[in-house]
Amino acid sequence: MSNIIIVEDDLFLANSELKFLGQSGFKCALAKDGRVAMRMISANHASWDLCILDVGLPEISGIEVCKRIRRMGKEMPIIMLTGSAEQSVIINALNIGADMYLHKPISPSHLLAQITALIRRPAHFTNKILQLGEVTVDLTSREVFLHGAKVVLRRKEYEVLVFLARHVGQTFSRDQIIEQLWDTASQITSNGIDVVVSKLRKKFGWTLSGNKTNAYIATIYRYGYCLKVQK
Repeated sequence: MSNIIIVEDDLFLANSELKFLGQSGFKCALAKDGRVAMRMISANHASWDLCILDVGLPEISGIEVCKRIRRMGKEMPIIMLTGSAEQSVIINALNIGADMYLHKPISPSHLLAQITALIRRPAHFTNKILQLGEVTVDLTSREVFLHGAKVVLRRKEYEVLVFLARHVGQTFSRDQIIEQLWDTASQITSNGIDVVVSKLRKKFGWTLSGNKTNAYIATIYRYGYCLKVQK
């Protein structure tokens, strides 16, 4: 039996989903806001097979919950629900790690079909290992290796590396990286991003005189950074 966490502040909708999915053979639990959801997911880090996540939540937004789930290294499928049809909201949700974005109202049969497809997705589809040339990132253990030797990273160094690694070849401004990886109350500045990238480059031998690996973080002049992998 698959375990699903439903994060929804509309209790009428939430109870309808709980009832329908329960009758369909799933074990479901409800979190009424983002803060409760994070407590439940943190306390049961390996027990959830899928998350149904509303975008417009009190306490902590659905977008922020999705970001934090991915920062934890949790790879469970995430279906985001919202009444908004704005493309920017949809793109942002998918970029931060949502697997699917569904517009409310949604029929129970359609929701069930999408849940079934994601849960049955082959295990290899959700890769637990990111291979970046000679750099290996184990998303389960949160360990990073260079030529097979473990590289010790601080939490934010790891998160920046994984974020860029999930979007190889895509350029992000410093502000975009801050938005994705830091809480809104954080005092991090664009210079702070430069410091994190500088430390990563030093640890992996990514220097101006040449790189020791096929993967490296390139500076995009007056904009930001891009992780590239040479073939």
